[in-house]
Amino acid sequence: MLVGCGRIGFDDVGVQPGDLARSTLRLDRVAPAETLVDFPLPVTLDATRADLARLDPTTLRFYASDGRELPHEIETRGPPLVAWVLVPMISGITTELTVEYGGLASPEARVFGSDYAGVWHMHGAGDVGDASPFGRHGASSGTQPVRGVVGDAREYDAVDCVIVRGFASVQLPPSVTLSAWMWHRTERVMFDFAAALTKQKDMASGDEFYLGTNGMLFFGGVATNPTGTPTLNGTMQEIGAWHRIAYVYTGDQSRLYVDGTEVNAGAAGGTPLSGPNPLFLGCGRNAAAPPYDVPDVDWNDGMLDELRIETVVRSPAWLAFEHAAHRDQVIRYGVVE
Repeated sequence: MLVGCGRIGFDDVGVQPGDLARSTLRLDRVAPAETLVDFPLPVTLDATRADLARLDPTTLRFYASDGRELPHEIETRGPPLVAWVLVPMISGITTELTVEYGGLASPEARVFGSDYAGVWHMHGAGDVGDASPFGRHGASSGTQPVRGVVGDAREYDAVDCVIVRGFASVQLPPSVTLSAWMWHRTERVMFDFAAALTKQKDMASGDEFYLGTNGMLFFGGVATNPTGTPTLNGTMQEIGAWHRIAYVYTGDQSRLYVDGTEVNAGAAGGTPLSGPNPLFLGCGRNAAAPPYDVPDVDWNDGMLDELRIETVVRSPAWLAFEHAAHRDQVIRYGVVE
């Protein structure tokens, strides 16, 4: 059995010299403005960064600089292979990881913990999997897999949708971060909304929360009791380009970020509402009559990637570094040995 850091005993268990490939990942291209703890880091391995002849996804392993094996999960087997790694701490530009493959089988482990109420990588075809511990998977109607910002994304036309029925009646705390990558195909006029994440209020035309665009303005909000609905508009969306939008609700403030930069903020308060209707990804519902799991509005005519609902407040430093990490701008990939 493999023990410790996982680098001993290979000859005894049949792993021959030359089978194992190893390289160093240096997180020295961007320094976060604060120390980040338990950060899910995307790693992309292609022919320029890995030995594809030895890159067997079932043997992939990641190690911290002290030899600890880190949890990882694979989004796409590729090539390119895209994996998520739970990095215990990122401080300055000193963090280094080691990636190994070609040895013993390595089971995947959960990267996104209980602070994530839902993580939809939007990879693959068919229904949309949830990488959070809660398994709130989405039923897809018409969406198609395409190349995204991190691995795959989903492409929508004017009538496509993903419905997450398992998110009904989920109570969000007054510490919420909503985020998504959005790509618009055509220009939209004001009050023509396009949803990334939305959940209709109980038998009403409003929303419990919303992340998307209002016309070409990024838009986010959370309905609360008793204060109301702290909504924010942000900067303009660019046609045919990926942008990441994040809305953070702290219980007394709301903040809107675009591409890792804060673009609006305002006072807010109250507890987020919770009702029995499902979550929609890339569409929405306004009609007050049942059935409540059939979308009728806010269709996203474009692409979506990496949709998340978190029950913690992410800091400006976290969101800025996360934007760069998703863009594959924080890792310097070393030579394969």
